[in-house]
Amino acid sequence: LFARVGGGIYTKAADVGADLVGKVEADIPEDDPRNPATIADNVGDNVGDVAGMGADLFESFVGSIVSTGLLGANLPYFYANPYALCVYNHLYIDLLCGSPTTPPDRISYANLICSTGDFYIRYPSLSVWASNTMFIAVPYMLAVVGILVGIVCTAYVYVPDHATEKGRDKAEVMEILLTSLRINIFIASILIIGGAAGICWGFFGGNSSFQASRGFGSSDLPVYQLAEGANTCIPFELVGRPSILPVGAVVDGTYRPTDSLGFEYPKPEEVPWRLFISIIIGLYLGIIIGLLTEYFTAGTYGPTQGIGASGEYGAGAVVIQ
Repeated sequence: LFARVGGGIYTKAADVGADLVGKVEADIPEDDPRNPATIADNVGDNVGDVAGMGADLFESFVGSIVSTGLLGANLPYFYANPYALCVYNHLYIDLLCGSPTTPPDRISYANLICSTGDFYIRYPSLSVWASNTMFIAVPYMLAVVGILVGIVCTAYVYVPDHATEKGRDKAEVMEILLTSLRINIFIASILIIGGAAGICWGFFGGNSSFQASRGFGSSDLPVYQLAEGANTCIPFELVGRPSILPVGAVVDGTYRPTDSLGFEYPKPEEVPWRLFISIIIGLYLGIIIGLLTEYFTAGTYGPTQGIGASGEYGAGAVVIQ
């Protein structure tokens, strides 16, 4: 907050004051050593362009990481809690049939099924490496990959030799430099894709602890499956005594949780590529936003050149443009 607001106000005032005194009153170029206020000018430029923009980018960066981590924390892959896994795997029965209207205790069907005997004990007790802890860690690990890629690509920005030749037009030089930056961004994106694939399949792929959990990579999890038909939700009698469970049977299945709103989560084997696709979509949307911003703000393209041409006729033409 200080970098964006407090520091920016005072240093920007010094920046503007130095420009007005030097260029307007004394008629000397910007950053001329004859103007003692140039020091304040450079400080203001640094705060506005580096600290202020850096704080803004940092806020967006941290916000995206934390919000993604919160989404991961709410996924139904609970650490060391087989009972919760069992309940989430049977919530679809409550959504379809409602709740029991007879004793005991009017609890939900999912809770009733999982609390019967040792039913829920047959569900896995997920370790840290297989639970939603890893989903929380994914955005942080991806950020680390991004920082490392950023350091490497910043150190190896390629600028052609002909860009620095004397006599070249300024607009042409700017286009060459922008092209070099674009190539650098595309290379960084490819490296990010490789790192994201390693994270997704390394922690959630076929050889991971996630897939090794019972019922995740194989169909060996006890699941109470409702019978098909119009009378599915009608309780049935079992060995001469009444039962409040709807018609169904226990079968071997996989972990396919459902939340209280009826959203069915993907199969565990689908998790790696779904995460990967989400990362790819975000990555390329960011690139597209950057290219669009460059098009509408760079001096080598029509929108900015049009505003510059309008400025030849005065401020009114610029406002209309």
